[in-house]
Amino acid sequence: MRAPASRAPEAITFERDYRGTIDQAQHVRADLAKVVAGCPISDDLVLLASELSTNAILHSRSGHPDRTFTVRVTLYPGDYAWGEVIDHGGRSTTSTGAGWPSLRQ
Repeated sequence: MRAPASRAPEAITFERDYRGTIDQAQHVRADLAKVVAGCPISDDLVLLASELSTNAILHSRSGHPDRTFTVRVTLYPGDYAWGEVIDHGGRSTTSTGAGWPSLRQ
């Protein structure tokens, strides 16, 4: 007789849009901390989201009061977490890759 399969806990998802102003990083931290409270890696998730949000504000076209960026985190309790920040792309107006170091010798 087979033992019943155990079900994995349901995923916990967080997704929110934020204005592209520097003060929004603190709101990302506060909002996400509420959702991931009790998770063993909650501090790491909050730090990751804060750093990526700050990068989106400072280094992408999302960094403007009239634009937004999105924070998305999915927790799979007892397994893993997935976090991402979606912005409006880089500020560069060219596609030459100028400013990036070359990997060619």
